[in-house]
Amino acid sequence: MQQECPPTLADEIHAIDGYTYKLFVEAVADGFQAQLVWISAPSERGLPPIETLTTPTFHDARGAIIEARSLALEYVLAWRTQ
Repeated sequence: MQQECPPTLADEIHAIDGYTYKLFVEAVADGFQAQLVWISAPSERGLPPIETLTTPTFHDARGAIIEARSLALEYVLAWRTQ
């Protein structure tokens, strides 16, 4: 039985150090996947080279959301050090 994903968790906008992304969750055949789409970045940096990231499939929506937020943080930390 798949967990229903509340609308407040399924569609969010977040910002980390000037990088802004939209996170949303989709129900797929085996569970849930989160996608994050980069919206903006600090003007001196430009948008990240990877515009959309998708998580592996998780059995629950929260797991997918947590993984997507972790991916976003990892990418921002990497871009800041370039």
